Amino acid sequence: MTDDEFEVLLAGARRGDQRAVTTLFQQLQPPLLRYLRAQVPRQVADDCAGEVWAAVAAGLDRFEGGADGFRSWLFTIARNQVVDYRRRTARRRTDVVADPTERVVDGPEPIVVSSISAQQAVDLMRAHLTDEQFEVVMLRVLADLDAENVAMILGHTAGWVRVTQHRAVQRLQERVHHRFEADRNSV
Repeated sequence: MTDDEFEVLLAGARRGDQRAVTTLFQQLQPPLLRYLRAQVPRQVADDCAGEVWAAVAAGLDRFEGGADGFRSWLFTIARNQVVDYRRRTARRRTDVVADPTERVVDGPEPIVVSSISAQQAVDLMRAHLTDEQFEVVMLRVLADLDAENVAMILGHTAGWVRVTQHRAVQRLQERVHHRFEADRNSV
């Protein structure tokens, strides 16, 4: 969506135009859910998405910027929801058990081979990446944000985001290669 198209949608959403709100939602909800579902259990992700949209609705009149800025703002709110959820569950010392049949629809294509499912890719990333690396990959791949917007969300520079993503991809490529070699040698 171009900035001009976004400006028309934003103006309509601020006026309460249901079509404009629906269009924004339809374009941004799928990547938002992919990001949240990679961070927290599915049932929590759906609730978090609702909270994100409620916060967007509450702050829509104060938002300033274009389409990229809006995506960054949306994912900043989503990240804050994830952080809040993790704080709450850490205080309670209970974890929601994820449904083992649950699958993430889209996975980060550049870092996995075709023999690995999207859920296996997310599991591999959780197991072998630092929290920062995991978050960078999720925001860059699932949220489809550029390095500058991820940097703004995480409070780092765009260069830091690129280096962190590069290191994460290298680490995952090594793990996938080792796994492939182990599978090939066991045959």
